[in-house]
Amino acid sequence: MSQPSQTIDGQFVDPGKLIRLLQETYGEGENNFKVELRLNRYKIYAPQDNKLTKVFVPVDTLRI
Repeated sequence: MSQPSQTIDGQFVDPGKLIRLLQETYGEGENNFKVELRLNRYKIYAPQDNKLTKVFVPVDTLRI
């Protein structure tokens, strides 16, 4: 089974807000979540042992 992920457009996203939101949701630590930025798009991965079926980041709260 693959990790649940969400891809969001990064054009107007504040990276600091994104990281703070993910830390609040999944906790601080090295293996709690992973974020990749490619071609101005953020791909967010939740931990495999997380019981969530999807990753959901409310994009409206991340705007610059």
